[in-house]
Amino acid sequence: MTMDEVFETFDWATVIPFDEAATREAALIQRELREDGTPVKTPDVMIGAIARSVGGTVVTRDSDFDHIRNLPVENY
Repeated sequence: MTMDEVFETFDWATVIPFDEAATREAALIQRELREDGTPVKTPDVMIGAIARSVGGTVVTRDSDFDHIRNLPVENY
């Protein structure tokens, strides 16, 4: 699939940037995970931080997101 096809397929979606607010959330999440002794992959931390910074919910089959505090997760 080309990038043009990806953008066409998901043209209904809103892209939320990894901005300063998400960066701060990512740092908080990393600290919380260290306190809990729970490793989570960096990309998952970044996605969780974006969602948490905008009050969003992550829809996923990846159970790593269940370890991020105060993050609404819908598993499928």
